[in-house]
Amino acid sequence: MLSILFWANAQNRITGKVIMADTKRPIASASVFFSNTSKGTVTNEAGEFVLDNIPNGRYDMVVSCISYETQVQNIQAEKIATSIVIELKPKAAELKEVVVGGYVKEGWEQWGKFFLDRFIGTSPYAEDCKIVNPQAIQFRNYKKQRILKAFGDETLEIENKALGYKLHYQLELFQYDFTTQILTYQGYPLFEEMETKREARQKRWAKKRQEVYYGSQLHFMRSLYRNKLAEQGFEVRKLVRDTNLEKQRVKALYAKQFAGNRVLGDKNITIGWGNISGNKDSIAYYETVMRQKDVKETVYPTLLTGDSIAYQVDSVTAGCDFTDYLRITYTKTKEPVEYLQQTMQSRDPMNPVSLLVLINKMPIQLISNGFYYEPLDLLNSGYWSWSEKIATMLPYDYWPHKQ
Repeated sequence: MLSILFWANAQNRITGKVIMADTKRPIASASVFFSNTSKGTVTNEAGEFVLDNIPNGRYDMVVSCISYETQVQNIQAEKIATSIVIELKPKAAELKEVVVGGYVKEGWEQWGKFFLDRFIGTSPYAEDCKIVNPQAIQFRNYKKQRILKAFGDETLEIENKALGYKLHYQLELFQYDFTTQILTYQGYPLFEEMETKREARQKRWAKKRQEVYYGSQLHFMRSLYRNKLAEQGFEVRKLVRDTNLEKQRVKALYAKQFAGNRVLGDKNITIGWGNISGNKDSIAYYETVMRQKDVKETVYPTLLTGDSIAYQVDSVTAGCDFTDYLRITYTKTKEPVEYLQQTMQSRDPMNPVSLLVLINKMPIQLISNGFYYEPLDLLNSGYWSWSEKIATMLPYDYWPHKQ
């Protein structure tokens, strides 16, 4: 059974020095920050840095500097007892010289909107979120593999006026597979609060941050860690996807017996179907099967509790492990109309439904603030695949006023 792990309020100080890997000389003005938080600083002339008020937990600490390769270390804040030394290697030759075929010419003109829709998102919040330096993004289109990749030549500067954040985002991976329609992206954002003296704007930002937080994947992970899924409005059920064997059988019949002169659905043309020739009811059945999905989904009625899919690892870490899919319904809100319009669903809004799957069938490690690793081991689909974008991203050190 999962014990309820409470977020440790202990604060830590982390000190260190950034040096060149070859000469051991200090590197000034290097960025040092915890990914997806507002905790960051730069090194002084001696290459030294200090990060204060770091809560207990595990973080990706990112160290970067122009002309040097970015280094990422996964650290546990409360276990760093002494000053740390980070060595940066000089950056290798430009990627565009290494990649055969180079980048796509006129890449932003051709792929910019496609990239923005999948990276920034298409929710109403995305309208007030923009990349200040889009020229930093280069594209590579692998036509044979039907894969598009994007690369960041420098840190992306993103202004999110909807939520009141500036993001300094190091894009490490953006890949879209046109065959599977799976999007994968990974990066290291540092959040900076936008400044304003207008109280109305501050209240608007606070309201919108709460809007995107409740029902989000971050909210779910924190609720799972605390074993409070139902209390926080999440219903979790097991979902199993099986290949539609009947559709495969019908496809085989079509391939074997289809005469080539009949378009599926055209009732004015008749073909021979062996032992069902002339049987209109049977032909109608086959056409119904062909309109079914290639995969059948079975949702188990029993609600899953947090301690049935998560377990305590140590005082600040929980493991999360499950088979098949988690079907997650957030019961305290309805889908926005923009989601239904953009996903071409002609129905009334209902509670948002998202799916999670462990693509490598390995457990993930979960921290109290909602951080989990490895992030690429977990794949979401359904509502979160539309809503969880940069325009709605919140830092791990964000907490709503009411929990």
